[in-house]
Amino acid sequence: MPSKPTTKPAPDSTRRPVLLIYPGTGLDIKAVSVFLPLSVTFLAAALERAGFEPRILDLRIEKNRAEKLREELARKPLYVGISAMTGRQLHGGLEAARLARRFSPGTPLVWGGIHPSILPEETLQNPLVDLVVTGRGEEAAVEIARRIALGEEEALRGRVIAAEPEKSGTVGPGASLEIPANRQNYITPVVGAARGLAYVSSRGCPHRCTYCYNRAVNRSRWSGDSAGSVIEYLKNQARLGIEGVIFFDDNFFVSRERVREIAAAIVELGLKLKIKADCRADYLVEYDDDFLKLLKRAGFELLYIGAESGSDRMLEMMRKDVTVAQMREANRRLARVGIRPHYSFMAGLPGEEIEDMRATMALMLRLKEEHPGAHLSPVKTYVPYPGTALFDTAVATGFKAPRSLEEWSRCNWGSRRRAWLDREKSRFVEKMTYVSLGLDTSSVELSGMDRNGFATWGFLKFAGLCRRRCRHPDLGRIPEMFLIRAARKLFAP
Repeated sequence: MPSKPTTKPAPDSTRRPVLLIYPGTGLDIKAVSVFLPLSVTFLAAALERAGFEPRILDLRIEKNRAEKLREELARKPLYVGISAMTGRQLHGGLEAARLARRFSPGTPLVWGGIHPSILPEETLQNPLVDLVVTGRGEEAAVEIARRIALGEEEALRGRVIAAEPEKSGTVGPGASLEIPANRQNYITPVVGAARGLAYVSSRGCPHRCTYCYNRAVNRSRWSGDSAGSVIEYLKNQARLGIEGVIFFDDNFFVSRERVREIAAAIVELGLKLKIKADCRADYLVEYDDDFLKLLKRAGFELLYIGAESGSDRMLEMMRKDVTVAQMREANRRLARVGIRPHYSFMAGLPGEEIEDMRATMALMLRLKEEHPGAHLSPVKTYVPYPGTALFDTAVATGFKAPRSLEEWSRCNWGSRRRAWLDREKSRFVEKMTYVSLGLDTSSVELSGMDRNGFATWGFLKFAGLCRRRCRHPDLGRIPEMFLIRAARKLFAP
């Protein structure tokens, strides 16, 4: 972590802004997939508290990106900060970095976020990267601004600044978080509420899932804002007409007592909010009905649960520390109190057999039968994420990992071959991802499709066909699959 400065910046140094860029992915749709750019918003709050002028450029919502970036660089920022996750966002980040280098060659380019945190040295090898920050970046963002303002820019270039994940304490600015003036761009429906915003009240996760980046980035640590700070934020947003909140915490429910305080305060204050947050099935089976009913009264309408597999063997291999029996019990408990779960699943992991995949499909059907209000996300094909234990397993079985920032940005997971899957398994996974699209008719409601009668009719017909296919051990014949493959190739990045 950078050392504390011993000299204050020159009096006029903080008049130069710090430009924070949130890259696009090419799949950004307002009111659907564009939420608050919280990573750079937290950095902006820290910089503002330190006396600097942060400026956020969210490239997901800008029509003329190049011209807007040119305008921002004309302000001569101290540096340009780019936050990116592995995958498509890296492509957007590199595109922005190329433009920044062209318009303002001397301005330092500082990269942070999940991907640079996992592969800092590899990221630093790219000529469009001058400095890498790993982990939580608030303190580092301020320190870098101070040192550049003092003329120490060259001493910083080519460095990796590692910010240690905190064991406890404040996660972000909490109630003082300033929502961007263009907040309308980030308002999205939340489980029935027309005006919802995203927020993060904690970071990290203490669990050990082998497919998750958290162990590499947060070292299995968790830290969260106090219940009081979260409540102040919710009160502020409610006053501004916000009706729903999506908590994008890695694991919102780590501290049961904190959640209890938040829920009780929401009820006591009479805040009419609809809330979506992440939870785990093993937590839910430990909660009594009184606690679950409190969550329901407080507006917790939808709990996102990573079920991942219907095979206990695969859950053990993933180190989920959750069983299929616990998932079904949690599902039944949520049904009793009227809270909807939203389950995610994946298939095609190293070591997974077709029988494991069939067990996943069977679990999806059971969960829906036992809780008709449950939402089932379509099965996702497993992607090896760098820095995880399963990534190393994938490499050991023949996976050729990208070796540079450019290669990671061009990686098309939709068509990339999984070296650990033979042809039979690959085809079964492909069928799972397609057939599971129709297993949950509540997708009609959640997507807003129910406002279109013809679309609703078509989807319900498709859903019925998918359920019939699920009765076949091999998921039945899917003659239209060649069209799906052709579309993937056509629209591949």
